[in-house]
Amino acid sequence: DQAPRIRVACAAGIKRPVEEAARVYEEAYGVRVELVYGGSATLLGGLEIKPDSADLYIAADRSYIEDGRRKGLLRESIPMATLTPVIAVRTGNPRGISGLEDLLADDELRNGMANPDAAAVGRATRAILEDSGRWGPFRERIAVLKPTVVDVANDLAIGSLDSAVIWDATAAQYEEIEV
Repeated sequence: DQAPRIRVACAAGIKRPVEEAARVYEEAYGVRVELVYGGSATLLGGLEIKPDSADLYIAADRSYIEDGRRKGLLRESIPMATLTPVIAVRTGNPRGISGLEDLLADDELRNGMANPDAAAVGRATRAILEDSGRWGPFRERIAVLKPTVVDVANDLAIGSLDSAVIWDATAAQYEEIEV
């Protein structure tokens, strides 16, 4: 196949909007867009191993872009969006969770998050909670640690978790989830 193509390594948490943008781009320009999803750290690690494996790297956190630039893997960066970590619950909030204090106080809750060593939302959450001295107690309350934010959101959406720390943009993609 000789059709022009763009290979995109994309943070899993923004899969749906990126797929839509890729579809529109393909139709407008006749360029095939090949999308690979994963945690921001995992994708950056892949670029370290094989720098030409992607033409475009879309991370979920600026720190990964900075890491990639320091390592000489990225030529330029363009901010696309701002993502904010949020506590998400099932629609209707059946456990009455209103904030971090609820997660720290109730050892019956099944809380989930993305692995801070693999996914941007996990890294951002850890940094925020370390700054406030709450990372240790919060980490003890995590029942499920997943490789990507989408994995955690899916667990929450099907009801196997009571809460999850995910991106606000990821939560907006699920009818079964509210912030």
